[in-house]
Amino acid sequence: MRITWVGLLLIVVVASACSGQSSGEQTLVAQRDRLVTQMALVYQTATISSDRMAMTVEYIETVTNRVSVQGTRLAQTLVARGGNISPVQPITTELPGSMVTPPSSSPTALENAVPTPSLTPTDAPQPALYNIVIAGGVGDNDCAVGQATTFTPAAERIYVVATVTNVVPGTELGAHWFMEGQEVAYHTFVPDFPINQECIWFYIDQTDAPFTPGNWSVRLEINGAPADVPANFTITE
Repeated sequence: MRITWVGLLLIVVVASACSGQSSGEQTLVAQRDRLVTQMALVYQTATISSDRMAMTVEYIETVTNRVSVQGTRLAQTLVARGGNISPVQPITTELPGSMVTPPSSSPTALENAVPTPSLTPTDAPQPALYNIVIAGGVGDNDCAVGQATTFTPAAERIYVVATVTNVVPGTELGAHWFMEGQEVAYHTFVPDFPINQECIWFYIDQTDAPFTPGNWSVRLEINGAPADVPANFTITE
């Protein structure tokens, strides 16, 4: 309920003009004055309530817009990570005297704006051989003992030893032995158990080829593919 201050002023003027009236009229004037006072209080109360409502509407609009922005950022993050977001209808909040509609966050628009990265499955760890050495023997742990690069024709065996990682059952490991660039022996090993961070070895002896003095090398392979550069050694008189 609203009463303008002009209306209140007119009422006060009329009341002043009637100050010379009889006691009965004065009683009516007094009642009218009390009514004017009550109406003023009602006006003030209505004004305060209106102000509070306006503050409430402004607060709700601020919160709604903040939630909308956060939802848009979340949707963008999901799209950037390859996630699948379902369409979401905009939220419409109806308040007295106002309509608050957050900005549209259409997934289709977001997908057009943000490129979706292609997701590829992580490759399984590949088998590998490293720390390849030549030795005169191996220990109980299958690792090299008596590492050397020079041997005599009287040597009983010559070993090539390597550390293995990520080898699964059925992997074919091989060793090609060369003398002056010509292959003289080839050995393979197919484990039926996994091997990881452990030593494996191959050896050559005089039944494979005579230990003729000269330049020798051995090349290890995994499933037919070279595992590393050849390891070189020599046999001298």
